[in-house]
Amino acid sequence: MVDAELQTYLRSFESLKDANVGYRSEMAGALQPYLVVIHGHVSLYGQIHQYETEIDLREMSSGADLEKLAALLIKSFEMAAKKEGALAH
Repeated sequence: MVDAELQTYLRSFESLKDANVGYRSEMAGALQPYLVVIHGHVSLYGQIHQYETEIDLREMSSGADLEKLAALLIKSFEMAAKKEGALAH
């Protein structure tokens, strides 16, 4: 899967609409084109939080893998929102 395709897929989810997929550097992309970085930001209780994760595209062999990746990212936002909400009270 090409990183642009992954980015388009992730952006189809509301909480991932600003997700960017790329490489740590041009050299990293040339040497290990299967390792990509997903990064962006999400608003939790009105505060902007950045996120970043690195994935190995060789592990994304099916649509189910992509769905699982998106679900895990979204779940991490939900968990962070709960924590942020608990700290606000």
